[in-house]
Amino acid sequence: MQAGAIGRALKRRLKTGFGVRAHAAGMDRIEALVAEIEAKAPHTESLYEDFRRLQAVVERAFGPSESLPDGALHRTMVDLPVNAVEALVQLGIRRAVNARLTAGWYRDRLVFLACLEKSASTLHEIVIRDLLEHSAGVVPQFGIQRGLEFGPTELASGAAMHGLIPMYAPDGGIVRGPYEPLPGNTRYVRELGARLVLLTRHPADRIVARACMTPDQESAARFRAQLESGTAFTDYFTMAAQTSLRADLEWMLNWILAMGAEDRFHVARYEDMALDSESHFQALHRFLTGKAIDDELRSQIAGRMSRTTSGGDLQPGAVEGRTYPRGYSGKVGVWRDYFSVRDVEQYNEIVQTLSTQNQRFGELKRIYPDILLDAGSVRDPSNHP
Repeated sequence: MQAGAIGRALKRRLKTGFGVRAHAAGMDRIEALVAEIEAKAPHTESLYEDFRRLQAVVERAFGPSESLPDGALHRTMVDLPVNAVEALVQLGIRRAVNARLTAGWYRDRLVFLACLEKSASTLHEIVIRDLLEHSAGVVPQFGIQRGLEFGPTELASGAAMHGLIPMYAPDGGIVRGPYEPLPGNTRYVRELGARLVLLTRHPADRIVARACMTPDQESAARFRAQLESGTAFTDYFTMAAQTSLRADLEWMLNWILAMGAEDRFHVARYEDMALDSESHFQALHRFLTGKAIDDELRSQIAGRMSRTTSGGDLQPGAVEGRTYPRGYSGKVGVWRDYFSVRDVEQYNEIVQTLSTQNQRFGELKRIYPDILLDAGSVRDPSNHP
């Protein structure tokens, strides 16, 4: 629809659909502002203040009773407009987003973080926000998406990327979720021209970390008892659940197979962050911006890192209920402290089965050469049967 037709269509719609009186002068100002925002969208870093200005103009035209609730500027991504203000602000955002999509504007300004729990995903989201803001001028206008429900950026329990993510992040930024390597997701990333970071962790260590993330003291006591009886990790080996070992292996492998050959795809390993954070975040920064990290940013990242260790405020969930009977589960190779010889045997059997079934399993072994475990490295094999 041409800009001149916007006002005419909205005037008709507002008179009939919203039950309010459309003032011609007010609609002319709104139409002109929407056109201005649309024109500047591909050439400016942030439109947040422009959207707030549009909201103010619309509120003056239709009265304070039609105002958006506080903090609801981007709520219309998932909700249908319920009044004139929401409808017109949504129109402005949509037209700006469309102009940016057409121009390929999101190519270096929108990042997807595909991650599972217990891999320092909150830390990586925050640091990537820092990298984008510091080196690329991207200032996301939304908060951190943490916990099992990451925010309005995914569908189907996190498996699918929400198709209106640019409405949620019109100025770009990072969105994260336990996104599955589905054809629709990979196509969507390519259509947006966005970058995707796959955050991985060795599946044996992730199993231990998940098991230690007990929600309360009763669960912690049960975990300790199961650990001594050698049954603490049985469900991860036997159940066909999203948290199972098989699901974790297939999630990593299928992402690598789907996008591993593309230059807008980057694998970030938890282990590299834990053992050499300088090189880890340097590689991530170069992937995102093509630049080296400067001293100011290096210092900022160091401050973030201190918040993700044991007891740090970036640890998700109820920290007080957790138990680490054999040491902190964030350690690289922590499976050696918790697994029994029998656990190693069950784990390796599942890995070898998938390796036999998928001829390209070697792509995952390239990322994790130690994907198979050595039972001889279990700290105290006499602990369990």
